[in-house]
Amino acid sequence: MTIKKNIISHLSMLFIITSFTFFSQTTSAYEEDKKTECKPPRLRRIKPESYTKNHSEVPPESEFSFTLPVWTDPEKVTVTVKKIPTKVTVEDHGSFFLVKGNLPAELENTYARVSVRAVAKLGCLKRDGWLLKISERIVANPEPEKEPEPESKPENSSEKQQPAKAQ
Repeated sequence: MTIKKNIISHLSMLFIITSFTFFSQTTSAYEEDKKTECKPPRLRRIKPESYTKNHSEVPPESEFSFTLPVWTDPEKVTVTVKKIPTKVTVEDHGSFFLVKGNLPAELENTYARVSVRAVAKLGCLKRDGWLLKISERIVANPEPEKEPEPESKPENSSEKQQPAKAQ
């Protein structure tokens, strides 16, 4: 009888261990399905290139652009230039989004970081950006000022002096 009890207790333990293992694996498999990997958006094809890459300057109010992948939420793309909120347009090109904007007019003869905040459709966030050197505003050569012409009196003016008549 002790052997039967011993076998029953071992089988019971084996059943309990098997049950815990099975349910824990099922639960973790369900959690893995629940976790979908979110890829943060990545900036590509940045124009103009970063100052740190080619040491070039851009004129004030220059246009800038970059692309974002299709899994980006186009409504949740924000851009600041030197902490100044900047209006951008987001164009859908099928396999990517093209984002365009202009540098703020008040920035000249300075360095500025173009900061981008983009959110993926699944919710993960990406903050990125690049550095630009903005040149001085080039003013076109104004036409030289013309000297005022001397005022000439019209020939049939009543103020014109007549030569004195000889007597």
